[in-house]
Amino acid sequence: MQPDATAARRIKSAKPQLTLKSWRESLVRMKTLLIALLFSASAHASEPLSLALKTSEQVREAFELNPSFTKTDAATELAPSLHAGQRAYEWINLLNKTRATPLSYSDPLTTTSPSMEKPKIYNLEISKQLYADTKASWPEWYRAAIEGSGPLPTTLPVSDREFLALGLKTTLAYDTACRWIMMQDYLGYYEGRKLSDMRGYYFLSNMRDRDLKLDGFTQLAVAEQAQIHDWVVDICINNQGFASYDFAKCESEVKAIEARKSLKAYYAKMSPRSKEIWDSFYTLDEYYTREDITWTSREPNTLHYPFLLPTNSVTLAYLRDNVEAEWQLGAWKLKLDFTSNDTSGALSRLRYEPNTTAHAERNAIVMDENEPLTEYLSQWTIRHEFGHLLGFKDCYVEFYDTKLQAMVNYPLDPSNIMCSRVGKIQPQHLEVLRAAYYAR
Repeated sequence: MQPDATAARRIKSAKPQLTLKSWRESLVRMKTLLIALLFSASAHASEPLSLALKTSEQVREAFELNPSFTKTDAATELAPSLHAGQRAYEWINLLNKTRATPLSYSDPLTTTSPSMEKPKIYNLEISKQLYADTKASWPEWYRAAIEGSGPLPTTLPVSDREFLALGLKTTLAYDTACRWIMMQDYLGYYEGRKLSDMRGYYFLSNMRDRDLKLDGFTQLAVAEQAQIHDWVVDICINNQGFASYDFAKCESEVKAIEARKSLKAYYAKMSPRSKEIWDSFYTLDEYYTREDITWTSREPNTLHYPFLLPTNSVTLAYLRDNVEAEWQLGAWKLKLDFTSNDTSGALSRLRYEPNTTAHAERNAIVMDENEPLTEYLSQWTIRHEFGHLLGFKDCYVEFYDTKLQAMVNYPLDPSNIMCSRVGKIQPQHLEVLRAAYYAR
């Protein structure tokens, strides 16, 4: 997650759903949301961006901070899912008090990612159905504990593996419910984020025999015509501006182009803007680029990053074991140079705050102090968030689809550490870092 300052700049790509006034009001709410609970990087397996509410205290805090949780129809309808998730997190925390090796609902094997082909789509009805399907899979002993309010069992009637599988389903349903409740006040803003929907550009640029199919569009099967039409509309939308976007106009414009049998020329004209948007996801954010990084010909395979020395050895090992382990490629590596000398206050640091979502600031990564460092997703999060300290942006797309009346979320590249929880550092990261920081 990147902080409010960056998010505010990116809001320029949005448009009011009804009026400029309503959009500005949505902007204010959006900034508050980004600071408080949105875009968590300590989320669950298939959630690129879900909430980090791990304890009952955090859940209650979220409810108090955001009236959407208690004062909307969605919160009322999804209350059973919220209760179930809260209990599931309480339960695993209770069990871990007596475990030498902590249990975790998340691990590399259960961590998955949406894709352009199969994006995550969610709204109120989908959230309700997901919970209903999850509840139907519960055995009676689990249902009684999760739906209840009394003390949770400290011994399990099944193996840890079976218990964790049940908890994973339960907390994924909970995360989806939380996410929809939090998003519902910002659909006007997220409608505008459709301007950055990259699927049309991606699929058309990779289509076999694209030019032949665009030229012979009217001879294609109806289903293929419909798919290409939607992709070309996406590219048209990429070319609109936040202050004047009109999705219906793109629909009619593309139909007229199809009637004139000019799709090939239209694609050639409009796709460069789509490529600009695509490429922008992979550039460094100037707000984050640093002057204190050292990478010279004296050590051509080592980038030195000064970092404030943590106050305890556990946190020190956590940083080294994750940041340095992730940010290396071939012979190249990133080295954290820990120091306690920070007279300017400008050194990057790791900071913990209670009841927060993980995010990167200009000189800090902020993590939730309630989340154990042994959690797999905590370890992934610190690797991802450090990418922001280097200047990298998130490379996923999320918007409200007015046709589906649902949120759509997908990474541009699931293999990229900045796009997805299954991602890793890529050669392109090294190329971008070299261009920005290498000084001969």
